[in-house]
Amino acid sequence: MKKLILSLSVALMAMAGNAKANEQVDALVTSIALAQVSPITNVINWQIGDYADMNISLQGMPLGTIHKEAMSNEGNAVWLKQAMSGGMIGNQVVEVLIDRATGKTLKMKQNGQEKPVPDEKLEIIDQETATITVPAGTFETIHIRAKTSQGPVELWANPQAIKLDGAAKITTEANGMPIAMELTKFGGK
Repeated sequence: MKKLILSLSVALMAMAGNAKANEQVDALVTSIALAQVSPITNVINWQIGDYADMNISLQGMPLGTIHKEAMSNEGNAVWLKQAMSGGMIGNQVVEVLIDRATGKTLKMKQNGQEKPVPDEKLEIIDQETATITVPAGTFETIHIRAKTSQGPVELWANPQAIKLDGAAKITTEANGMPIAMELTKFGGK
């Protein structure tokens, strides 16, 4: 098996309303989007229609959901749509165009508006195999501990068993508070 390489797709969010509340929501949504780690083992072979659903919790309290789906091809790249909904994050749609050969994010849109692609650096601390149980089932995974400029990220992934990026569980922090995303359902072609 080829060594697992990580690449981050970061979405910078904005919402209308109170500026101070927006800053807190932006920090939270950015942390969630930062944690959307795309494990790449070789060329991305996602099929249009492949999807994964995840629950989001903040300090163990339900916060909302994420629906990720491979939407369309553009040359040798694929558009990945992440629709976040619920709680204080409201409804947010982040679309990223990812190069199938390199896993690099080429373009990003938030709620239909093109945004600059952040250049987030990722440092892998360690990786090990681990069995994990989430609402979608029990999976043998690669457990990766990493850190970014935004804080620590942990990923439990099995790209061979789980559609799209293979993520079974992702944890990170926003303003020092733990955020967890757990796979609830996945499928597609």
